[in-house]
Amino acid sequence: MRITSVSKKEWALVLVSLGIGAAFFELLLLFLLSYPKFIPPVPPLVRTMQNLYLEYTRNVIQLQPESAKYDPDLFYTLRPGVSKFENSEFSTIVEVNSAGLRDDEPSLLAPEIVSLGDSFAMGWGVEGEETYAQRIEKLTGLKVLNAGISSYGTVRELGLMNRLDLSNLKYVIVQYHPNDENENAAFAKERKIEISEERQYQQTIREWQRRQRYYPFKYTRAFFSLVRSSVKTKVANEPRKKSIPSTSSAKDFLAILLEKTPLAARNAQWIVITLPQQPEFCETLSNLVSNPDLPPFLRKLKVVQFPEVKNPAFWFILDDHLAKEGHQHVADVLSEALKP
Repeated sequence: MRITSVSKKEWALVLVSLGIGAAFFELLLLFLLSYPKFIPPVPPLVRTMQNLYLEYTRNVIQLQPESAKYDPDLFYTLRPGVSKFENSEFSTIVEVNSAGLRDDEPSLLAPEIVSLGDSFAMGWGVEGEETYAQRIEKLTGLKVLNAGISSYGTVRELGLMNRLDLSNLKYVIVQYHPNDENENAAFAKERKIEISEERQYQQTIREWQRRQRYYPFKYTRAFFSLVRSSVKTKVANEPRKKSIPSTSSAKDFLAILLEKTPLAARNAQWIVITLPQQPEFCETLSNLVSNPDLPPFLRKLKVVQFPEVKNPAFWFILDDHLAKEGHQHVADVLSEALKP
């Protein structure tokens, strides 16, 4: 009887110890997600923490009702007014004009440069004046309109241009991202993209909010799930998710520019950048625009790359976006490219 009593106490002690250990690990993950500079620089650990952040904790601006709203033609735009957008590595104020763009009202009137793109162009994680669009304005003295909106593909970016004052347009900067591939490929195939109804947009918001809710040991469970998935993939030697070949992506991109570019923008100098860098896409696009049968605005198109943009100092640790130093680098290179 005495042995059984001692055994129960030992089991209880083991269970308590496991509980304390699990709670400590959960608190450790919470701490590292909140203060990523303390994450040990071990690549597998950093990648797992990045995935944990991206999938389970990150706020997404287009899914914040106070920051974005449904649009029947573009799925959503930013909501005019002022809102806060923050994650563990940044806290920013987002000021949006009447057109639903992250810029001031005067910039809507006859801008000389329109900057198109997704969250990189919009300035995810940096203040408005720290975006490369606003830095270019300061460096060149030209009026720049930041028309970047998170997660937009090329089709919606050009659709947005039809709402803008292009009467004094001299340059168009288009920021391309691999996430544009599917939207662009769908348009290239069907000659249109399907915009979901508002109820689908609201459902997406609810699903994301549900995923963000905290429950006991959420991050511990998610962490080991990610580790297990990574090990399983490595052991099974599973191929990475297939992407559309750069040649096809560049052809789709060029076809969209050819079909969707507003007439008022065809006299401007077009500049294409990729963030993050896509050297194969850039090389293919540069070769394609040498075709003499293309309209002049496409034959004059410039593809600009950033040789030092991979510098870790230019990026957030967990978030896959440029920090303010990265925006400064992009602005410096583009400002040189804008010179005659």
